[in-house]
Amino acid sequence: GGVGTVGSSTTSFINQGTISAAGGSITLRGIDWQNAAMGKIEAQGGSIVSAQGTWSSSGIITVRPGGLFTASTFTQDSLGTLNLDIAGLSTSQFGRVAVSGTASFAGTLNLNAQKPYVPIGGDMLDIITYPMQRVRVFDTVTGLLLGDGLEFDLQYLPTAVHLTVVRSP
Repeated sequence: GGVGTVGSSTTSFINQGTISAAGGSITLRGIDWQNAAMGKIEAQGGSIVSAQGTWSSSGIITVRPGGLFTASTFTQDSLGTLNLDIAGLSTSQFGRVAVSGTASFAGTLNLNAQKPYVPIGGDMLDIITYPMQRVRVFDTVTGLLLGDGLEFDLQYLPTAVHLTVVRSP
């Protein structure tokens, strides 16, 4: 646990390595942040990764149950991957992304339902929130099938990416 800051509010940064928060918070401060194709960012349970400035990702962002990735603006391009782990319905049990400005999605969204979560028809959760506008949708979404005849129905709402557990057709 702990608190840390990477960068300055007057500089641009490109992440080509791994940034991981475990039980604390990391603020990524800069005019522009780019998570390059080989870049990895992880928010583990109980941790917050906060990206300030304009944010874009061609790499991998993973948010574990109880983790939170926040960004002022967020653009994931077609090479980017967002991994969200889901171990229950409480915000401490699934990975979340909160964008305070414009959100633009492309690339892959991987949903990973984990134990102890046992899905029930009608379960609902907002995995990504954004108060302004969403420009694009993910090119590929994996992890929608939950087994036992259930699946996640993913919806792009005006202010959130929303999941509902439904019966498979």
